[in-house]
Amino acid sequence: MENNYGREVVATATGDPIADQAMDLKRPLSLRRPCRCGCDSRGGEKGVGYVTGGSGKHFVSVWLEHEDVYQALQAIFWAHNLPAEV
Repeated sequence: MENNYGREVVATATGDPIADQAMDLKRPLSLRRPCRCGCDSRGGEKGVGYVTGGSGKHFVSVWLEHEDVYQALQAIFWAHNLPAEV
């Protein structure tokens, strides 16, 4: 799904333990900046960070393209004691 704020990737458990581990389906909800090494650069797409997390059966990652959106989410995450990179 694409909108004015970023791209969303949603996945569900595949039943393949190796693939499910790679998606890190139990990842806590967090707000992150792109890795400096470029490993999560989304193929060169413009972006300032992403929201990611998983419940064990479902996984979501939302790529954020605008700094003002990242900062608004950062304030919300911090208000709820959730991890958010500066």
